[in-house]
Amino acid sequence: MLYKLLNLLLLSTFLSADQYIISYRSVIKNSMLYSEKLSVSKSMKECAGYYDKAFIIFGTKTDTLNSFLQNNITDFVENIMPYYLELKNSEKTQNLINSNLTTLRLEPTCFEVQINDNFVKLTRIKQ
Repeated sequence: MLYKLLNLLLLSTFLSADQYIISYRSVIKNSMLYSEKLSVSKSMKECAGYYDKAFIIFGTKTDTLNSFLQNNITDFVENIMPYYLELKNSEKTQNLINSNLTTLRLEPTCFEVQINDNFVKLTRIKQ
């Protein structure tokens, strides 16, 4: 597995990369997914900064990055969660009924994206 991953990383250095602004928001109300939104747009200007952590998401190639990430949303969220997601939680009790609201949010962030047939490599550009 490590050999395969190293080969993919080596190959990915020869692929062309584009910069995208990606944001994500998920609202969970009383342990049920209430809403989820992923926004992907190509950056209009080059993002300034330095490269942060990179991660690879495996899957089948689609027409756009947005559809690829939508098809692999679980892998995307699992990769960005430890580093970039902001978590807010609120609980309240009214008339002896408990309710909670949890929001996961990735603020609009610039990523360098390399797309291949079997995977997408995303590298955050930190400012």
